[in-house]
Amino acid sequence: YHSQDNYNETFNRIMDRLRKSETPLVEARAGYRLELDDGVMIEVLHPQRKPRISDKLNDHVLVLRVTYEGVSFLLTSDLSAAGQRQMLAAGISPESAVMQIPQHGAARALDVEFLRQVQPQVALLQSDIANRRGDPDPNTLALIPEMRLYPTDALGTIHLTTDGETLYVAGDG
Repeated sequence: YHSQDNYNETFNRIMDRLRKSETPLVEARAGYRLELDDGVMIEVLHPQRKPRISDKLNDHVLVLRVTYEGVSFLLTSDLSAAGQRQMLAAGISPESAVMQIPQHGAARALDVEFLRQVQPQVALLQSDIANRRGDPDPNTLALIPEMRLYPTDALGTIHLTTDGETLYVAGDG
């Protein structure tokens, strides 16, 4: 929960129920870390501050890096290129072995410097087999030729496992 104000009725009903249940809420922003019992570390890399209702949502989405020993996964959600630049300007090092390509690989979805700093070995691309929105964009795909790309439209669900040293990737398709 990144604490952006929201006027959506469903969202507000959910938040009301959580408050009434006394469920602890955490405003997840850059710097928040959660270590699980099995040694998995979840780090919030973005947003840098509480988003305002007037902010472009994709500039301030929740970005997580999940790490187990020596293998890390960068979950970018729909982070815009502007949001990627905000992370870099804040001094965030996004380096990760696996990167989820933001915004389904849409046009201008990926900042070149951000990609260079992530240095992923594997790129995951959530893509629609019917390609209703025209994603992924060929220019975005051209930015990531040197790594292994796993698109869900061709491979189905992508399964990632690690022992903390070696990364294993397999698709259903």
